[in-house]
Amino acid sequence: MQQFLAPAGANLLLSELPMAAKEALTRFAEGRAAPRISFVRVTSRGDTARVAEMRVTKILAMAASLNSAHPSDMVELVRTAMRIFGFKSDVCDGSSDLRCDQPGVREAFAQIKREEALQLTSAAH
Repeated sequence: MQQFLAPAGANLLLSELPMAAKEALTRFAEGRAAPRISFVRVTSRGDTARVAEMRVTKILAMAASLNSAHPSDMVELVRTAMRIFGFKSDVCDGSSDLRCDQPGVREAFAQIKREEALQLTSAAH
């Protein structure tokens, strides 16, 4: 509805739709369920790269603000990276990625894995 500058939930007249949408709707036979009109936005690799760069910038800013005297901060940073990038807690197990060798990273992943194991154990009981 936003694309047609109409309020959410408003009904559009077929005459208000673009020609391509009208042609698509004529392909539906009468008597069938009313078609739903959906719009998508196709993204490019460039779009994806820009989002990834923004996320990396955010994580690096968080990492720069860490105080090495607080290991819980590293655990939270790793949790945030896991959520943003979809990492699993075993991502650094056996990995040669230099980022896993940053101070506190492997320890943070190990702590998260222990917490996950405790959650699984308590859920099983």
